Amino acid sequence: MKLQEKFTFLEKQRSAVLATIFNNFETSSGILPAAPKTGNFIINQATLSLIHYRVLEMTFTFARTRLKNYGLEGWLHLDYAETCDLIKQYLGAGYNSEIFVASEKSFSKNAEDA
Repeated sequence: MKLQEKFTFLEKQRSAVLATIFNNFETSSGILPAAPKTGNFIINQATLSLIHYRVLEMTFTFARTRLKNYGLEGWLHLDYAETCDLIKQYLGAGYNSEIFVASEKSFSKNAEDA
């Protein structure tokens, strides 16, 4: 199921999304067992530091493996994407969604980049 379809489904069910950050073993060990008990699915958000340290691929593999180990449905979200090239790179690598951060740019520059 695509992410947008999941949002539509959950809205009809009056259910929710658990958007979180679990980029290490300890945090994921607390969050992932709780998700099935609440009936939520998970969006794991990549942080700005992961982009700067260039470890998004490792984080992607870790998150996918942990979701699979717990038998959970989940999506991976890239926050803070500042360039179209970065967005293309990580969507191509398997990330499901992204936010293009352009609040510090002028409207005309944002329109050009988009």
